[in-house]
Amino acid sequence: MINFQLLVGVKDENDELVSATLHALAILVSVLGGGAVVGGNRARLFSDGRPAAPRPAPKPQPADHLPERPSPDGGEDSVAEDTETWSDWEQQVLI
Repeated sequence: MINFQLLVGVKDENDELVSATLHALAILVSVLGGGAVVGGNRARLFSDGRPAAPRPAPKPQPADHLPERPSPDGGEDSVAEDTETWSDWEQQVLI
């Protein structure tokens, strides 16, 4: 555990003394490690806030790989016979 005077220096009224104390603590962390300076049980309190990598979009299938329909819709396979004759189209009306 670190020296008690360093911990008291963080709570002082003098801003310059607090700044110097925090600077000393930062140097001690880089030299001794966080466990020696802070002591006690330490845990990860902050995590990486970056969003997760986006998932790749599914690739569209080319048109030649589409499944074939078993039967057409709407009766396209049946041939309708033209039973009506439109003779009036053949006649020209003169006005």
